[in-house]
Amino acid sequence: MNRRLALLIGSIGLFWVLAFNSGDPFFSNLAYLGTGGLILSWLWSRTVLAGIEFRRFPSSGTSQVGQRIDEVFELRNHGRMPKMWLELTDYSTLPHHESSRVVANLRRGGRRRWQIRTQCRVRGRFMLGPMRVRSSDPLGLFMRELHLPARTGITVFPVAVDLPHFTPVVSDLSGDERIRLRTPVVTTNASSVRDYTPGDGQNRIHWLSSARRNRLIVKEFELDPSAHVQLFLDLAAGPEVSLPIPPPATGPTAFGGWVRQARTDATLLPPSTTEYSIAASASVVRHFLRGGRAVGLTAYGQVRITIPPDRGGRQERKLLESLAVLEAEGGVSMAEFILNDGLHLSRHETLMVVTADPDPLWVQALRELRMRGVGSLALVVDCQTFDPARSMQAAFAELASARLPHYRIAKDQPLAEALAGNPQRTWLNGSQGNHARVEPSYGQTLDLP
Repeated sequence: MNRRLALLIGSIGLFWVLAFNSGDPFFSNLAYLGTGGLILSWLWSRTVLAGIEFRRFPSSGTSQVGQRIDEVFELRNHGRMPKMWLELTDYSTLPHHESSRVVANLRRGGRRRWQIRTQCRVRGRFMLGPMRVRSSDPLGLFMRELHLPARTGITVFPVAVDLPHFTPVVSDLSGDERIRLRTPVVTTNASSVRDYTPGDGQNRIHWLSSARRNRLIVKEFELDPSAHVQLFLDLAAGPEVSLPIPPPATGPTAFGGWVRQARTDATLLPPSTTEYSIAASASVVRHFLRGGRAVGLTAYGQVRITIPPDRGGRQERKLLESLAVLEAEGGVSMAEFILNDGLHLSRHETLMVVTADPDPLWVQALRELRMRGVGSLALVVDCQTFDPARSMQAAFAELASARLPHYRIAKDQPLAEALAGNPQRTWLNGSQGNHARVEPSYGQTLDLP
């Protein structure tokens, strides 16, 4: 019971007491008027939400950081009475999605449509809805609510920029040699057939062979026969550096131009090593997949995820959906990660490590993989540019000593610029502003400035 209703009921009770005690018709009229108004308001409130139909139409189930999502809302009144006002409160989890509003004077059989455009600034998986509709009688005495539980999911992919000058060396096979690795997942490369066993999916059945042999025959698949890229994404909680997010820019061009110009992509990345790592991973994934390479992903975040290498648009969507929801909540260091999962890699694969770990132990693990013939490349997010108290000098010096190819990504540096040209094999003291190359030979002691 709201304060206004309590005051009105108290006043009506007082009028009835005065009317009975004094016999004055004035108090009797006030008592009858108040009681009648109270009853009419209650009856009116029973109809304010009757016949309401609400629908929402998002433009797409996916979007990307830096892009916008359009959502159309439609409100209809199928009731017998007009609606004086309706308050709509949206409980969507998409950040900055301001779709709550008040609709006034919705006549009988009327319809209202409006559109909301939201700039996607945070990656992740979100829900559009539910919605709450509120209204009341003209006096505002009896408030009614209607909860609309309908929800629509939307996935916001991370930032992925074009890398026109990204030219790493990727392992290739010599001659006509092919990789013969059987896989339990369905790929585009069917290698042979065998008899059906319980548990085989229907999509594996080879119907022509089954008809010829009069029994169920299923296909066996292999991994892509060409060299592929395996991405190891470091999501350990320890090395992460996250700074407060600055307030968004204002004005009509606050987020404009990123799709057209790669040099503005840094404005869309929160100041976090994890966000830079995921954006770099998404950009590299898109670069290789659109170049015809097969790409796989392994990461230790909330849980361990492994996506086998594959190619095509379906694989790109699968990888971007995984990158959209990953967080730096893992407990496995990059060195342990490489030592444990690198055992399954062959010399026909290129390992691409994305990390912000200043501990040089992971570089030593990469060196051991190279001794086995596994090609590797490191995308190193320089955590020292996020927090000067953390030093990446030991890791970069170890990379230079091992002559392992790597790219350095600094805070506020556009990804297309950081991932341009051939990878470095020497140490660059970029955090101090000195970009002179140091060419060490094996066993040489480096004098680091």
